[in-house]
Amino acid sequence: ALKELRSQFFIRFLTARGQYEDPFATTQTWLDAHGFEYDELIVVGKPVDKPAHLTTRSLLVDDFTLGHESDAPKNNTKFMDELRAARLPFIVFPLGGRWSDIM
Repeated sequence: ALKELRSQFFIRFLTARGQYEDPFATTQTWLDAHGFEYDELIVVGKPVDKPAHLTTRSLLVDDFTLGHESDAPKNNTKFMDELRAARLPFIVFPLGGRWSDIM
C-alpha cells in the first residue's frame, strides 16, 4: 500500500526518536532493512517538534502513542489536540495496524 501511495504522493517519514544514539541513521537503517519506500526522512527529538515540519497541505499519519519502551504505550491525545488547534490534518494509524487499515 505504501508503494501505491508513493506513486502518487511525496512520502516523508517524520519521527520523534530523541532517546536513541544517532537516531537518523538508526531509523534510516531500520526503514531500509524492512523495505519501506519513501522520499524523505526527518527525525526530531520529541513529538512536540513535529508540527514545525507540517503544513495544512500535508497529512500526518501517526500512531500517536508514547512510551514504546514500556509494555503498554499510551495515546498522545495532547499532541492530537495541538494538531487540531493548529488545523493540521492527521490520520491515526492503529498501533500494530497495516496500511490497508487506513486506506
